Amino acid sequence: MSMVSNSSKRGFLCDDSATCLQSSQVCNWIEDCLDDADENPAMCSDLPHNLPRYLVFRCGDPSSWVYIDKVCHGFNNCGDCSDEIGPLSDCPPCGPEYWSCESIMSQYCNCIPRQLCRDGMQHCADWLDEYICTEN
Repeated sequence: MSMVSNSSKRGFLCDDSATCLQSSQVCNWIEDCLDDADENPAMCSDLPHNLPRYLVFRCGDPSSWVYIDKVCHGFNNCGDCSDEIGPLSDCPPCGPEYWSCESIMSQYCNCIPRQLCRDGMQHCADWLDEYICTEN
């Protein structure tokens, strides 16, 4: 059963109609619902095909997927950044905790965490993370 959280992210509502799980908590071999609905063998046997569609994000490469709660969170889960930038994900621009740049590191796309600013390592193609970027 679907539910939408305060952050507008879709999640999984347990059969008790009170427990709401993040999508990545479904079919993760950990029983989070009291009745084990999140680990239902019929749903978890053929990932992602048997998962409810609202829990799945298809990457730019249609054979790849991630749980919907892994989209627009600053980390390149798809490998092609389609979960962080572009029309498929429709993510907002970098938030205040990120610095916008073309990242040279594959785990980040166009936003690097500000905690990486001025840390002595290049993360942006233009090196501005070491010269202009500030942690706050």
